[in-house]
Amino acid sequence: MLDSVTPTTPPQVPTAADLAAPTAKTAKDPSQLGKDDFLKLLVAQLKYQDPMKPADSTQFMAQTAQFSMLEQLTNMAKQSDVVLASQQSQTATGLIGRSITYTDSTTKEVLTGTVSGALFGGTDGPKLKVGDKEVPLSAITEVAAAPATPPAPPAAT
Repeated sequence: MLDSVTPTTPPQVPTAADLAAPTAKTAKDPSQLGKDDFLKLLVAQLKYQDPMKPADSTQFMAQTAQFSMLEQLTNMAKQSDVVLASQQSQTATGLIGRSITYTDSTTKEVLTGTVSGALFGGTDGPKLKVGDKEVPLSAITEVAAAPATPPAPPAAT
């Protein structure tokens, strides 16, 4: 005779929401899944799959390819940010000594001045030093040649 058998409950498979919940280490938007979350979902799927009905190998390969593509897109986005910052820095330094027309962000007044320097390190890109103002590149509406300087008087002999 058979003894009574106690049924066991299968382990719970983590959901995407469980895996995407922010941890103490990272403070990210919980509605966004990153590459680490994708990998955790893939591992959980393999770990808790039914041994009698294993995952289709083509489906597994497709998910692996998606993971690789996500990682490469992330790397490309980081490289694009670096290239953009470099281009903005070159543009800002190239404007030193030039006359620019820009819209003041506080007064909305259109002003003109000569760029005397460039400031770097801000979160919103480089800024140009015009007089005592810091002008973001996005506020520039016109660039002109450097203002003509009067010739120096001849030296007395």
